[in-house]
Amino acid sequence: MSVEKITSKILEDARAQADAITGDAKLRADGIIKDAQEKAEKLLEDYKARGEEEKGKLIDRKKSVADIDGRKLTLEVKQRIIDKTFALASEKIASMDEDKYIDFLVGKIEKSGIKDGDVVMNSQQREKIGPKLVDELNKRISGAEDRGFTLSEETRKMVGGFMIKQGQVYMNGTLENLLEEEQGEIISSVVEKLF
Repeated sequence: MSVEKITSKILEDARAQADAITGDAKLRADGIIKDAQEKAEKLLEDYKARGEEEKGKLIDRKKSVADIDGRKLTLEVKQRIIDKTFALASEKIASMDEDKYIDFLVGKIEKSGIKDGDVVMNSQQREKIGPKLVDELNKRISGAEDRGFTLSEETRKMVGGFMIKQGQVYMNGTLENLLEEEQGEIISSVVEKLF
């Protein structure tokens, strides 16, 4: 056999072997690519499913926060309405008939057990009913018009009512305070009527 034939045969065998190796490598590469694509698709599906799950959880959390915020806002509005209702009640009491109002205030002072002191009021009511209130207090509680209660020159910012000053101590009988003391007892009926 000649060298050319041997060389040609070696080249032919090498090509056949290279073609076989290339074919085998291509088949294995195709298999690897197919496996990788399947894994990628599975991962993509898993991530989509997890993404949907996380999206659902996130939406649920946001809804819960929004519900809580909505309830807070509702409670704040209700509290403002209740506060406004009590403020209006104070104003209504302060604007009732003068004799009834004086009788109401004297009754509150009688219940307190206080027998004397300086009566402090807001400036408007001090001028309008202060002297009459002090006279009535002295008649009904102290028993004399010239002792017991006096009308203080001091005025305070309040819707109505009074403060009784005895030395450095004040008894708070402002309408705001009186209603605040009653608020615990009547709040449920107020809420029931309002809401």
